[in-house]
Amino acid sequence: MRHLHCVEGHLHSITTMVEHGADCQSVVQQIVAVQGALRQVAGLVVKHHLSVCVDGQLQNQDVTVRQHCLAEVVSLYQLLGGSSPPMRRKEKLVDIGPTRYTFLDERR
Repeated sequence: MRHLHCVEGHLHSITTMVEHGADCQSVVQQIVAVQGALRQVAGLVVKHHLSVCVDGQLQNQDVTVRQHCLAEVVSLYQLLGGSSPPMRRKEKLVDIGPTRYTFLDERR
C-alpha cells in the first residue's frame, strides 16, 4: 500500500505542476517516474499472485483448475508486455558463442 500512496502523491504533484504551467520536460520526467513506480507495484502484485494464488491453484487435483491457472499466467504475462507463447512447431537450438538462440525449424 505504501507504494500506491507514493504514486498517488506523485500524481497529485503532476496535476499541480500542470495547473501552474510547469515546463513540459519536467512534467514528462515526473510522468515517467510514476510509470516506473507503477511498474514496481505491478511487479509486487505479480510476485504475490505467483507465490500465493498460482502456487495454490497448481496444487489442486482438478486438471481444469490447473489449466485455467496456467492460462491466467500466460494472459498476465502478455498483459505486462510479454510476447505470445511460441507456436507448436519443431524448434532447434543454435549455439552462437556464449549466447544460445532458439530458431523455428522450417523443415516440416
